[in-house]
Amino acid sequence: MGTEKPESYAETIAPCPHWGDKDITAEKVIRYALVSAQQEHEAMRLAMRADMKLERGSDEGAAAVQKTMIHTLNYIAQAVTADLMLTIKRLAPDEADGIATRFVEVGEAGDCWPEVIWEQMTERGIDPERIRTETIAAIAAEESK
Repeated sequence: MGTEKPESYAETIAPCPHWGDKDITAEKVIRYALVSAQQEHEAMRLAMRADMKLERGSDEGAAAVQKTMIHTLNYIAQAVTADLMLTIKRLAPDEADGIATRFVEVGEAGDCWPEVIWEQMTERGIDPERIRTETIAAIAAEESK
């Protein structure tokens, strides 16, 4: 007897596609992103309601604001993903599933992203080293205030 919890409605209706799945489609990515966006929106609202009750500047208040921001960013990312995939599906229906598969694969194989970002910036005439050093300097200046 396992103690596994039964799948939720969300997990049943819109399971998360994973790298290596043989049947990734744009529609599956869209469904997952829409459901995830709604879940993050609700979590964001609840976290926001909680952080409004806490004293600003306290450790507890700062942690609550951070939790709200995490859910807000996740909500935005999932909503934008759904919108982008819906647009791709509408404009390039024959390519949408392949793009969705690539999207899932790249999203889960994040080990190469720093190098890929660096290379793509260089290809576009952006100096990644300058961006890196300016960012480090800005962070150091902010932290020294």
